[in-house]
Amino acid sequence: MSTSRNDRSRYMHALAESAQSGLADLGLGPMRILASLRFMPVRLPEGLWFTEHTQNKDLHVKVTDTTISLRMHIDAFHGERPRNEAAFDLVQDAIETDLARLLPEADLDWRAARGGNNQVLAITGSGGVLAGQPKQDAGWLVRAADALISVLRNHPIGDLRERTMASLNGDGT
Repeated sequence: MSTSRNDRSRYMHALAESAQSGLADLGLGPMRILASLRFMPVRLPEGLWFTEHTQNKDLHVKVTDTTISLRMHIDAFHGERPRNEAAFDLVQDAIETDLARLLPEADLDWRAARGGNNQVLAITGSGGVLAGQPKQDAGWLVRAADALISVLRNHPIGDLRERTMASLNGDGT
């Protein structure tokens, strides 16, 4: 069973409204509901080291009928997928253990990109449009964002590009 466009639109608006205050408290910018009703970009906090390594300085909230995901894209090397993958490996090594500890119920997919030149971490939980609980999903989303921002702040990699190039050149990390 899939949802109608109207059901999806109501859910997405209710999710955004319910999550907005909690996300703002974390320093995340406003959510925008895109016309596809599947993704909502939300601006990363100013001054967070990872922000400079994304294409649009944002995270994406992705909603399906049965899941909700917070997605972090990397584009540290502006369209060069092999380098972006190597950079993402360094980020994964730095934050994965703490992120999994903070969000034991979430599925962490470190290779969620299905094409393109960047790479994506998808932090996914159950919920979504068919569950019909946008306030509950908003609570999960804020918890996931809090965990992600916390581990990124606790594990800064200010020299990510340099370390990536050194690892690709066999110079270690």
